Amino acid sequence: RMPNGSAVINVGRGGHLVEEYLIAAMDKGKVEVAVLDVFNEEPLPVDNPLWEHPRVFVTPHIASSTGAGRRRLYEHAIENVVAVLNGLPATIVTK
Repeated sequence: RMPNGSAVINVGRGGHLVEEYLIAAMDKGKVEVAVLDVFNEEPLPVDNPLWEHPRVFVTPHIASSTGAGRRRLYEHAIENVVAVLNGLPATIVTK
């Protein structure tokens, strides 16, 4: 449904994108460029065709590496340590 010549930027979750479909859309000219920070499999395997595609830009899962992103990460870690020291559960991550 995207217009021809669209750009795809994925910094959220690798599973949101079917990599094979993205490559096919790029080869057909539907997608002009892709900037990807996350992938279905991480680290991105060396034989993955995304590495070699001329209009794909790959970054090493660093989109959250901003001052604000790091601050949230550290605050969350400190909150978990304090919770555990006070006999409370740390953040529970579910599937």
